[in-house]
Amino acid sequence: MIILLVLGLLMRIQAFRSLFPVGAQRDDVNRDYLVAHHIVAYNEYPQRGPDSIWRTDNSPAYFYLIAAPLLLRDNFFVLGFFNIILQLLALLFVFMLARTLFGIGTAFIAAILFGFNQAIIFQSVFIWQPHAMQPFVILSYALLAFGYTKQKFSYLIASIVFFSFSVMLHNSVLAVAPFYLFFLLLGVKNLGGSIKHYGIAALTCIVSFGLLYAPLFFYLQGNGTWTYQISFLLSNLHWSTAAAFLIPTYGLFFKVFLGYADTSALSIFVVFTMATVTLYYFLCSERNIQQKKVMLAMALCIASLLFAASFLPLRGAPTHWYFAPVLGLAFIFFAEIVNSLRAWALKIVLIVLILYLSAPNTFPRIRLAVQQFATAPGAFFSVPYQPPPFLAAVQDEIFKIKETEKRDGYDFFGFRVYAPEPNGQYTRRLSEEIFWNPLEIETRIKLTKVDDNAVRSYRPLTDEQYIFLACDDSADTRPCLDVFLKDSPGYEPQKSFLAQPYQIYLTRRN
Repeated sequence: MIILLVLGLLMRIQAFRSLFPVGAQRDDVNRDYLVAHHIVAYNEYPQRGPDSIWRTDNSPAYFYLIAAPLLLRDNFFVLGFFNIILQLLALLFVFMLARTLFGIGTAFIAAILFGFNQAIIFQSVFIWQPHAMQPFVILSYALLAFGYTKQKFSYLIASIVFFSFSVMLHNSVLAVAPFYLFFLLLGVKNLGGSIKHYGIAALTCIVSFGLLYAPLFFYLQGNGTWTYQISFLLSNLHWSTAAAFLIPTYGLFFKVFLGYADTSALSIFVVFTMATVTLYYFLCSERNIQQKKVMLAMALCIASLLFAASFLPLRGAPTHWYFAPVLGLAFIFFAEIVNSLRAWALKIVLIVLILYLSAPNTFPRIRLAVQQFATAPGAFFSVPYQPPPFLAAVQDEIFKIKETEKRDGYDFFGFRVYAPEPNGQYTRRLSEEIFWNPLEIETRIKLTKVDDNAVRSYRPLTDEQYIFLACDDSADTRPCLDVFLKDSPGYEPQKSFLAQPYQIYLTRRN
């Protein structure tokens, strides 16, 4: 297992190093670091967590979690390496859970499939709510299994705390909450099911949720948005189209294991073989009935989350990162199916084929990561920060305006980002942090402030006399400018310039 962890660490760092520029330009990544940095540097404490596309609020626990490592060193890369540690912990917890439920053989297979899966490794490229949540929810499952098998009530209590914390980090965990509570009650019953045990478990649930949600309670109470939150969520449940999204959701889920390439004869062979072995496992294999019950429960838990995801499609399409609460269980499920085979040759063939389909470049990447580490260990763990490519051109314009108008500070500009929707119409994207965060890093000047009433959890400290409009670079960005001028009357374009991947329009308020 130590070798797996070391190789997993090297591959995740190598992925982080090679794809950092991609992650560093994501809007959520910049927003998350901006808020975490302000918690540490300026003592600005949010009461509300990150926004959701469904406009539902969550606990600010995620912001405080990612701010914790910045207390050691307030650096953009510290956050990246903290995420890598979380991803390694997820791998370790998958191994622990699988070993507790099914033994060492299944645990090693699960660790191999999970540790080298391309989609799982990609989670190390940048920190994000689903990525940060995953190790905690898997740990809660492992503690629940420990509590049941070892008959230790303290493990069950610890499991409740970590499961509650997982919900605070990302709401997708709520989809598996009914199953979790069911097995928690079974665990308490296995200990004798005394009133004292049930009472302590219930109190732990209440206290955990109460403490972690307390800041959000105060915020929502003060703003009177409880009713709006619930009504908006219910209005976005796509009851009429859930059936249409169900099959694509399941299809995307299995692509995590079979890769995102077009269907091939190899993938069909793997699916057919695994389906046949799964039927044999439940109907004919010599596995004990208790293990079969656990496998059935895991399958139902996975299916319930996928079913729930079909009611809340993101922009009309399912997305794999909302599968994070059950991915660990899914890898353990498939590992146990593979391990149930008696023929070692077939086990090895299936493991290699699944790895080849889900991560076709696994072995070259392992070799590259080991070579880079062996050649220059110090440089391997050092990733120099590079601002996004579009920032330099914007900075030059800001400095020119400041110098020309002899301004004392940087309180005169703002940003807007517009992008085309599937229908071709331009709309505003609330992602200006892709400019604000690197600007604060480069200039070391406070340009924004944490604000719970703002959709993206922060607001600029400028008066926006000038606005830099960023339009996705295309053959004709004039429609983008026209929509902005309609949305923001009183501004006039001054100049335009290219700052890949954007066409930037500098506008000024009359």
